[in-house]
Amino acid sequence: MWPINNVYSLCCTFSSAQGNEDRWFSIDKTYGNIYTKQKIDRERVSEFDLVVKASNDPDLVCDGRMCDVEVERQDFEDGAAIRVQILVEDKNDNLPR
Repeated sequence: MWPINNVYSLCCTFSSAQGNEDRWFSIDKTYGNIYTKQKIDRERVSEFDLVVKASNDPDLVCDGRMCDVEVERQDFEDGAAIRVQILVEDKNDNLPR
């Protein structure tokens, strides 16, 4: 989770624009909080790189994995899009041999 500007939370919706093709995460469309949808095993995946974009476009269509928005350089410069790197910590979940 990251803090967001209250102006965005009042006027925009948040969605995954890139990096969530396998549906590992869900994003609260109102506040932008990111949640895991599945158990993640560090031995299989050690990190994720997502792009989250805020939009006030009423015609934005999301299918649960991605949205039909293009992310451009200007989106990062004006704060409408942000790169989120998620690092998966290792947990000793294997039984001793």
